[in-house]
Amino acid sequence: MTYAEMQKKILESADSLFETFKSMASDLLTIPEAGFFEEKTSTYVQNEFEKAGLRARRVAHTGVKATMGNGKYHVCIMGELDAIFNGEHPFANPATGMAHACGHNGQTTIMLGVMKTLQKADILDALNGRISFIGVPAEECIQTDKRLELIKLGKIKYMSGKQQLVYEGEMDDINCCMMTHALGNTNPLMADVGGSSMGFSSIRVTFTGRAAHAGAAPFDGINALDTAMLAMMNIHANRSTFKDDDRVRIHPILTKGGDVVNVVPSEVTMEAQVRAMTIPAMEKAVEVLMRSVHGACTATGASAIVESYPGYLPMMQDKTLSGLFMECAIENDLIQKENLRTDRDMMGSTDFGDLTQLLPTIQPLIGGV
Repeated sequence: MTYAEMQKKILESADSLFETFKSMASDLLTIPEAGFFEEKTSTYVQNEFEKAGLRARRVAHTGVKATMGNGKYHVCIMGELDAIFNGEHPFANPATGMAHACGHNGQTTIMLGVMKTLQKADILDALNGRISFIGVPAEECIQTDKRLELIKLGKIKYMSGKQQLVYEGEMDDINCCMMTHALGNTNPLMADVGGSSMGFSSIRVTFTGRAAHAGAAPFDGINALDTAMLAMMNIHANRSTFKDDDRVRIHPILTKGGDVVNVVPSEVTMEAQVRAMTIPAMEKAVEVLMRSVHGACTATGASAIVESYPGYLPMMQDKTLSGLFMECAIENDLIQKENLRTDRDMMGSTDFGDLTQLLPTIQPLIGGV
């Protein structure tokens, strides 16, 4: 079978399954779940794998993996399972506020759609290798406390699904990995190919001062709230020291500002994310945050405990895979050449970035949804 014949069979098979794809996307839209708690979604994906005659198994706590084909070369196609909190979304779960506002139901449908299309096209014997399909959990970096509890219980080791996959060795024999992400309802149909995204680190700081009556004896206290505010001002004072190309972002919030208004705050907590386009820039920005906290404590006499949690690494997509994606899109009249935008950086972060630091990967952003 020639390459052109395979492409023709794949396209014809995909077109014939269009209504099935729409139905799956709609089904998944109605069961949004938080990362590492995607029980209904995982069961749905597992059932689709098993209906196709594939042996499915759980990975990364609530992820699902199935493999088809034979051969040494091993390709992985992923779809993300989790949703985010967005109670105002028209398809939000009214009980939980979860919604597929980032289109992960579409991603997972594409992953399942590739599996169904390849089976219907009956070209597996012509492919020199295996394809693993992974419904991967927990891309959205939310519910830190719940994930820390899962770590404490020994259910997971890392805070994101793809990091957990790497830890479990599920990516060890993968030669390249592919996934898509929704770009939005662009008109005409467009795609962003080959861009980068920011990495980030998560920081939690607990400032400890000394309680005292705020009116009668504030001089006997050490104000943890003032210390936290001073730390944030120290961060702001450093913003001009970051290079523009590194696109450093440090965005803190106070999650506890004190206990009662007439007592000098003795415990204040701050959470922050530190983002940048490169690992060295992230490391420098974290150092600035640490100095800012230390300086604030020195000034007021308070103390601080700093906890750092692994975030995501910057995404660096493979240029060869990106070129193949564009070539196929143009050859098969799927997306016009002028609507393929290249090297547009995404200012958010994704744990797919961790995989891009380990093996050839691609995650084109595709419009139309």
